[in-house]
Amino acid sequence: RVAYLSAYNHSGEARFSAIFQHTNIEGNEATTLGRHGLTASGYQSEFDTRLSQGYLTRCIAGYSAGGSAHFAAIWRKA
Repeated sequence: RVAYLSAYNHSGEARFSAIFQHTNIEGNEATTLGRHGLTASGYQSEFDTRLSQGYLTRCIAGYSAGGSAHFAAIWRKA
């Protein structure tokens, strides 16, 4: 699962860097969700939805794309 997430621009394109953590817990893939390309309002909507479903934000990264702010995030059930 993702333990660290970073986003940056390279030659005008969004790039992502992630560090993954190995875990021995069976079935954890189904409890982790990731999204990218979210606007501020899109992130807020996704955050509210995931929180109501029992997910907690584990990683978030902000970056510029097309002259505006975007976000990538990882949620995981506790």
